[in-house]
Amino acid sequence: MNLKIKYVLMSMIYFTTACSSIPKGTLLGATVGLGVGGAVANNQENNSQKNSTLAAGVLIGGAIGYFLSNEKIKKERELKTGPNQKDFAPKLNRPEVRRVWVPDQISGDEFISGHWKYLIERPAVWSKED
Repeated sequence: MNLKIKYVLMSMIYFTTACSSIPKGTLLGATVGLGVGGAVANNQENNSQKNSTLAAGVLIGGAIGYFLSNEKIKKERELKTGPNQKDFAPKLNRPEVRRVWVPDQISGDEFISGHWKYLIERPAVWSKED
């Protein structure tokens, strides 16, 4: 198969899958890697070496593009959301709850089996960590 046809087919396959699930930087990196791999593969004689060089170019370029775009996306999200909200929000302490066993009871013609009764000793309170 002609090298140009392989290049176009690999590009088409990657473009169709990259549109929905892969960050833009990965697509750009893989495309650049494919171009560099194609330029290097053009000097090689064996077809399996050409294919390996193309694949290595795509993988290396895609990985570099993914990691660079991932860092960029994280920085953009931090700029949009501002400082971490957990630093400013007060903490809600847990309430103190006491568990009491209520034994079996007979009240008139009604039987109430033993069960646990939960009493709130101290409700939840806000506290600010220093």
